[in-house]
This record gives sequence, structure tokens and C-alpha cells, in this order.
Amino acid sequence: TAEARESSGAFKGMVPKDARGSESALVKVLGFNPLIYPEKAVKASPLSYVDKNCPPMLLQHGKNDLIVDSKQSVYMYEKVTQICGEGRAQLDLFEGEPHGSQKIKAFDNVNRCLDFLDEIFWNGNNPYRKPLEPLKIVGQD
Repeated sequence: TAEARESSGAFKGMVPKDARGSESALVKVLGFNPLIYPEKAVKASPLSYVDKNCPPMLLQHGKNDLIVDSKQSVYMYEKVTQICGEGRAQLDLFEGEPHGSQKIKAFDNVNRCLDFLDEIFWNGNNPYRKPLEPLKIVGQD
């Protein structure tokens, strides 16, 4: 119902343009069309499950993502901040970056993600953390 969507916050940006057809990726993933079954869509939305016990989270999204709208991360950040207060969620938006962005996968950003986790689990002093090494891709020298 519209009331359920509004109370959960899931109504904002819940359905990307991709959900328009019965063969869309979103319909295949969910197993139903969220435009036809909005009550199910609310239950499938992570926004519906944010409460005061929400763990810390780092949300990262490319602003040129044509697969998942970056507003999805903005809405999650806003919902967590509204319910849990400032600092529980962090949001990094990458200007001009697409879905699967190489900039988001780059060493500097992977280190930022590891720093975030180290801060949560080890107060910033992870005794097991080692510097990242370049990945070796099989078949490439």
C-alpha cells in the first residue's frame, strides 16, 4: 500500500526504470514486478528494515550508474541518519562513475573500505592488516 511504502521510506526511488517490463533484470531478481505488487516491493527494500540497531555502514555509489540509481544509496544514507543519527552511515558518491566503476575498485578506495572496517572492528588498529598487493590475473604477465 502507499501508506506502507511511505512509512518505510521505501517509496522513494524504490523502482528503477528497469522494472517497467516483465523481462527486466529487477523483475527476474525479485520474482515479481514491483509496480504490480508494491506491498512485496516494500518487504524487499532494505529501507524497510532500518532501525536503531542498524550497524555502521559505508555506502559507495557511482553517480553515473545506469544499473542501480545512485539515489538508492542516498535514500539509505538518509534513512539510517534519520533513525540512528549522524555518523552511523557514511556515503561516498563518485562523480561520473558507472556501475562496476574501476575508480571504486581501485586500491585507494579498497583501502578506504578496509580502513572503515578496521575502525569498527579494531578501533583502527587491526593487527592482521597487511598492505594490498596488485592482483595477478591468470594468463596475463
